[in-house]
Amino acid sequence: MTADEFIKKWRESINHLGLPSVGIHVGWDQIPLDSHVEQLNGKAAWNKIQTFVPPWFSEPKTFQKLSKKEGLDYHQILTEETENGKIEYYRKNGLKESNFCAFANKNETFVLLGDGNHRFFDCLYLAQKEKLDLESYFEKATLDIIYLKDFDSILEPINIWGAKVNDLIIMGKWITELELLQPDILYLKFNNSEFLALSQRYNLGELESYLWKFAKRNYITYMSMAIRRLVDKHKGVSSLWKLINDIEFCSNIVTTQWFLKKWPGGKGETIFTEFFGTGDTLQKNDVIKHKESLERITQTVRDRANQYEAHKDKKPKLKNPPTFQDIDQSVEIITIIYKKYYYLLKQASLTI
Repeated sequence: MTADEFIKKWRESINHLGLPSVGIHVGWDQIPLDSHVEQLNGKAAWNKIQTFVPPWFSEPKTFQKLSKKEGLDYHQILTEETENGKIEYYRKNGLKESNFCAFANKNETFVLLGDGNHRFFDCLYLAQKEKLDLESYFEKATLDIIYLKDFDSILEPINIWGAKVNDLIIMGKWITELELLQPDILYLKFNNSEFLALSQRYNLGELESYLWKFAKRNYITYMSMAIRRLVDKHKGVSSLWKLINDIEFCSNIVTTQWFLKKWPGGKGETIFTEFFGTGDTLQKNDVIKHKESLERITQTVRDRANQYEAHKDKKPKLKNPPTFQDIDQSVEIITIIYKKYYYLLKQASLTI
């Protein structure tokens, strides 16, 4: 299939409701006629679409990610599709319209499904969650993908998500990193809270001395290493410091337009002003301050971890061993900064 054939087929295509099959904005006249088009059929087509993004929600998510996480977005669209009768329709009738089209950037790191978003989601749900046998329909699936050099101009994702496609890809990686760190942050805070409760029991005489010594020794070791990991600067690791460092060097792609597209009421909030001030992009100096605070406040605890836990220095140079207060302050700054970037990237508050 040529690009010209793709345009003629899908530009004029009408669905069973009498509406254009491609329900997203497409600058059809801007598509270069030398654009590459790929065609897939059957299960190969069906499986490929799972890695594509529907034009929904405040954050681009592939169908694969949506169905795997089953988060609020997933349940929102599932509820809508159930209430409007579409789930029941496909449950009874199967996948009648099995033709799909998609638009990809030139290196296929971002692919937007142009036609069939709802019916694909509905049938994917029925096959995966209800174990409905739709294999015969999947075998009939067809997929046309056109690869675009100027994806942003032709599809205008900025009108859907408030950012250009390459910026969305970068910020998507940050959000994934943020989510990967969340269990570590939560467990760090949990251990800190539990230890404080344990110390109160000891002070009240409710805990044997040998158990208290055992708890202290293990708490210091674990917390020192956990804090060290979260402020790790080495290549190839996941850490809060690395995430903030990455954001610092690409701070210009985080715009107020993108942020407010996801959180319209955020402009009046104090933390919004802290990040953006009165400008149109994230203030780099504030990101640097967050990173420096993270380094400075956790320094003593990380020095202990480096010299006693992670490595066994023959001649430790730690002049002032960290106190429990140092650990508390490290936990506090890590928690505060993580919550700030959770708000920035997810446009939501987080209770820890």
